[in-house]
Amino acid sequence: MTLRNRFLGFLALLVFAIGAQASAAAITKCPSGGTPSPGSVVTGGLEVDDVCVLTDVTIYGGVVVDAVPPQPAPPQTAPFPLLELRSGQVYGGIVNNGGFVFLGFNGETGEPTNQPVTVDGGITLNRPLFDIFVGATIRGELRMNGSTSLASIFPDCGSDPFCFASDLLCGNNIYGSVSVTDVDSHQVIIGDPNEFFCSGNTIHGSVFMKDTNFTRLFDGEGGEIEGNRVTGSVHVDHSTAEVNENTVGGSLLCTNGTVIQPSRPPDQQGNTVRGKNTCDQP
Repeated sequence: MTLRNRFLGFLALLVFAIGAQASAAAITKCPSGGTPSPGSVVTGGLEVDDVCVLTDVTIYGGVVVDAVPPQPAPPQTAPFPLLELRSGQVYGGIVNNGGFVFLGFNGETGEPTNQPVTVDGGITLNRPLFDIFVGATIRGELRMNGSTSLASIFPDCGSDPFCFASDLLCGNNIYGSVSVTDVDSHQVIIGDPNEFFCSGNTIHGSVFMKDTNFTRLFDGEGGEIEGNRVTGSVHVDHSTAEVNENTVGGSLLCTNGTVIQPSRPPDQQGNTVRGKNTCDQP
């Protein structure tokens, strides 16, 4: 065997060994494998298995958030999977399989971070517990499939009428459609400019809400789609919501027994719709 062939053979083995090692350590677990420091870069993806608070972190390979198991009475010993991305970028999308995701939001102060957050690859929320997205740029579809009741996780929740989750989408720039399906234990708020910090979203796509009929026990208020700019259509099917002050480039459709609740001051009733409008009735 010539020296050249020996070198090429050694190089091939080296490349194979490096590739196998990289594959074995492809995904980072946070926080069990360490919390990435500010300014760091994560490659191979991130799995969130407890509280994971990140600032100015770039993630390649996407993020998966684990489910939150039932929580014991204090002191808490069970994991509490929460991705809190106060600023940074995710390439490869986010999948929440039953935990919490905060984007551009500080869970300690209860306020937006007002720092840039970008997600490329869309977001899928599978029976989440709680999600707050504020001021993020999201490239790809945002889908919410079902929800998990807080009462099923926290023993003290019980029949407390104030024990419920509100999923907030506020001031985001979304390049893709937004769909919400079978959410009956959460209040879904897609923009609410007159309350909280929840300015309307700019959605470069359409909005679909289906079979989503949560109403608050203490005042009967359902979900909200308010103050958004939507380039496509808005379709509310067999759902209960306030739908006001949106600018819709396509049609605004209410079907299959949808209940459009009246606006509450200071909200203004009605929408600006370029196409067909079956939601705003005289």
